[in-house]
Amino acid sequence: MNTLKHSIALKIIGLILLVFISYQCMYDEFRFDELDTSVSINLPVPLIHGSLSFNDLVSGIDNSSHFVVGPNGLLTLYYTDTIESISANNIVQIPEQAFSSPFSETEFSFPPGNIPADTFEVTKTAQYPFAFTHNEKIDSIYINSGDIEFNISSSFSHQARVDITIDALTQNSIPFTRSFLVEKSSTQIYKKVKFNLNNYHMYLHDSTGNDNMFLPVQFHVSVFTDGVGGINNSSLQVATTLNNLDFDAVFGYVGNQHLITQSGNFDLNFFNIPSGGNIKFTEPQINFHIKNSFGVPSMINLNRLAGFNNQGDSINLTYINSSVNHFRYAYPNIEEYGQTKDTTVSLDKDNSSISQFVSFIPSSIKYDIDVTTNPDNKGEENFIRANNKVDITMELALPLTLSVDNFVLIDTLSDILKDGWNSENGVDHLDLVMKVENGMPLNIDLQLILTDSEYNHLDTVFENSELPVALAATINPQTGETIKPTQKVVKINYETKDLEKIKRARHALFLVDIESPSINGNQVQVKILESQTIKFSLGANVGLNVNDN
Repeated sequence: MNTLKHSIALKIIGLILLVFISYQCMYDEFRFDELDTSVSINLPVPLIHGSLSFNDLVSGIDNSSHFVVGPNGLLTLYYTDTIESISANNIVQIPEQAFSSPFSETEFSFPPGNIPADTFEVTKTAQYPFAFTHNEKIDSIYINSGDIEFNISSSFSHQARVDITIDALTQNSIPFTRSFLVEKSSTQIYKKVKFNLNNYHMYLHDSTGNDNMFLPVQFHVSVFTDGVGGINNSSLQVATTLNNLDFDAVFGYVGNQHLITQSGNFDLNFFNIPSGGNIKFTEPQINFHIKNSFGVPSMINLNRLAGFNNQGDSINLTYINSSVNHFRYAYPNIEEYGQTKDTTVSLDKDNSSISQFVSFIPSSIKYDIDVTTNPDNKGEENFIRANNKVDITMELALPLTLSVDNFVLIDTLSDILKDGWNSENGVDHLDLVMKVENGMPLNIDLQLILTDSEYNHLDTVFENSELPVALAATINPQTGETIKPTQKVVKINYETKDLEKIKRARHALFLVDIESPSINGNQVQVKILESQTIKFSLGANVGLNVNDN
């Protein structure tokens, strides 16, 4: 059910005025001015019925919240805000890697006895340190895409061949091997070759006493002299670059680092009530829902949760102990690779000051949080896939088990009569009748305020002594269900002079003032169920006085 139900009720004002216009049309068509006698007409307007649930009342002023109906029919009001969705590159990034290996003529082997040779050769393995942005110790990378580039510069006056083998870089269990020739030249010569690493698997090696991980690369360089000349005072250098590395998965230790540090706020329009009032929820909660597919232990730190009201005052949420605002969430282990773990952490009346926090009636909540990986700072095995995410949602849950005092909900109905009413005579009086049947466990006052097109006050329909005050229904104390609703009927008479007030009416404000019933001066806690409604009907008796004047 939505606000259209009570909008229908409010548009009775427009319907009544429409009757006036209809009467004007009748006047023109049948030429009442030519009659010689006066006619008095009492025109009844059929009753219009409607009903409002608590959900309808709130949705009229606040569309940022939503209600969920529990198994027992209890309504719970929810506000949610997404803290952040953490993706894989928030945790691990693989920067460009650049290495260099020189080969001088003294490194090449010569035949025994300095016998002239056709080929001079050298073989060596370089241990290239593999650097990460946050000094992670990654030992295995499944590469989705990327490149490895070799830049060779040679001052040998002979042709050379470079054979490169990287046993720690495999595709389908076959090591990366490449060979290429460097042509002879009388001057320095340069050669560049590039290969893609799509779908390769890289294994990085650890080193005792060093925090770095290493990529071992084996070089075999051959210089072909054809028995002519030597290789004195010559050299060859291989510069290796790995870039544009995009991983599918990484394994190892990602370190102790901040994933996010975020501040934000979300509005609680339900509490943004200009008329004030008091409301106390029995079981309020702030819930954190975390969905995590990273194989990394992490901790959320709630550095601040503060509520701000309409006057700019604030209140901080406090905790019973530090374990409440510094909490971990579940993560899959290596045997659960590819799974997503769900965690919900709740701040409630038993571990925080949430009851006092909500009773402060904050119109907004501001938060400041951060998330850190490996909070114990131990070198345990982590894993991350490229499609892994951490989704964190903060939620304020307000089950409608509450007590409330002088809490006013307001809705506005615009354009109840766009063209106005211009009849200057013929209406003798108007009786407006409202019948209210209250099936809620709350005492309810209803009020209608009419305004002009600029929302200037024209008329308050009910005087304080005439307010439709519907006392709380009789409720089953175990289930909260309505046993017997209460009823209230109010009649308002508009004489000719009073009708001037509503001629210019364009908008209406619909006010519902609610409060819990009291026992011995103390307000009781009540449950608001989906089935509980306020039923009402509006009707009017329009008196028309038609004469020949």
